[in-house]
Amino acid sequence: MMHHLVTAGSLPRPCRKRYDPSVVKYVVLCIWLVASACGHQSPLVIEDNSDSSKPRTSVNELARYQAAFALTWNGARIGYAQEHIRDNRLHRREEITVRRGVALVQLITIIDIKMDAAWRASQVKVERRVGATITRGHAERVGNKWRVKFGEEPVRLVDGAAIPLELLPLLLARKQQRKFQGAVLLSGYGFATATMAVNPRGRKRVMTTLTTGAGTATTLIDLTDLGTVARVHGEVGAVKIGNRELGDAFRPPELVDNSSLSVTGTPGRYGAVQLAIRNAPTTLPPSLPGQKVQRGSRGWRVTLLPGDRNGLIAKQPGANVTLDPKMRRLARAIIHNASASTRRAKVVALTRATRGMLMDDMSTPVHEAGAALALGRGDCTSHAALLSSLATAVGIPTRLVTGFRLDGRRLIRHRWVIANIGAHWMAVDPTYGEAPARPRLLGLAVHDSSASQLAIVDDMAFAKLRNVNVYVAP
Repeated sequence: MMHHLVTAGSLPRPCRKRYDPSVVKYVVLCIWLVASACGHQSPLVIEDNSDSSKPRTSVNELARYQAAFALTWNGARIGYAQEHIRDNRLHRREEITVRRGVALVQLITIIDIKMDAAWRASQVKVERRVGATITRGHAERVGNKWRVKFGEEPVRLVDGAAIPLELLPLLLARKQQRKFQGAVLLSGYGFATATMAVNPRGRKRVMTTLTTGAGTATTLIDLTDLGTVARVHGEVGAVKIGNRELGDAFRPPELVDNSSLSVTGTPGRYGAVQLAIRNAPTTLPPSLPGQKVQRGSRGWRVTLLPGDRNGLIAKQPGANVTLDPKMRRLARAIIHNASASTRRAKVVALTRATRGMLMDDMSTPVHEAGAALALGRGDCTSHAALLSSLATAVGIPTRLVTGFRLDGRRLIRHRWVIANIGAHWMAVDPTYGEAPARPRLLGLAVHDSSASQLAIVDDMAFAKLRNVNVYVAP
């Protein structure tokens, strides 16, 4: 069910440099959504509320299960997904194609789940292809934990009670169950974990609620007579199709313009910018360098400031840590060549160097610092991940920020870095080489550079401002 919203890799996140296309990253599409408390550690709960008068789904039917889906974004076709079960293995392949400005981006995600006779998953393999870049992940059950490795990231252990999201709808269909609450493993999102709740909404429909550290999202799912997924409703959706329709041509939608927020009024070219965001949620974004956000009677009153203003943050964010010797050698060389002695001067030097090391390329949304450096190109997430890796390698704490950049009379989705420069933090934008960043950034979430956090934070952060109106305040 849930996973048919493009679980695997999700869409690239739109973002653009002032005139040249630049950044993007994974936009976690609403997929199946999760349950009550974040950080839920209790055992999996599945309640059987099936109608005993109906014939139960044949285990043999699902053992031969296969399906194809058309994937959509705001009603426009973005790709296809196929999945099947053979020899106690669930195999899923997704192909998504979108445009970011003039660049065409293709994402292919392949997920293979090995399970026992009772369909308890024991191993998950993921392969994600973005252009010429391939990232692989692996999860293996070890005792009561999942031992996971994704791309360049270190091995970590996660809750062994978590069910791979791609497998959950088929497990429920196998027992004709439409109610669930427990932990799920988001295989295509760097093996992030979350909490999922599934509740019936009529005879052949369920509502899913996905809860993560970044927020909560809900989705409606229509079911087939077998209890498997027929249609996923929402901004990112899916509909079951026949195999012959898999080859149907479609025009990939453009993400940058179609995901930006238009601004009424003309912002000043220099100095602080005042914005009014109407219909914004009551919860304010975090206090960050370069911005002040207050709650007004009709939404938010936002002041965008230079990146070295408002740097004394009430709650100090945790810092990324990089131990890569290659990054340390490179960062030290950059700092030495710039004759930078203070922490602030070092951050300035590293930020400006990062801009020059990566060519802006919206068709290459690579989030791993090493991969981006090897390619010599990337989007805003690539720039932010590389700068964070360089800075933390020489002992400068950093965090990534997801939000918007003011681009003329639009707010474009963007990602940048805040760095600790001593007693304060400073916002810097490595995509533009700005240190401190110009008063153009509105941060919605602070996080690390792991694949799991990058994917989840995108979907949750931007969903909060989906139906707002933005004005230049007097």
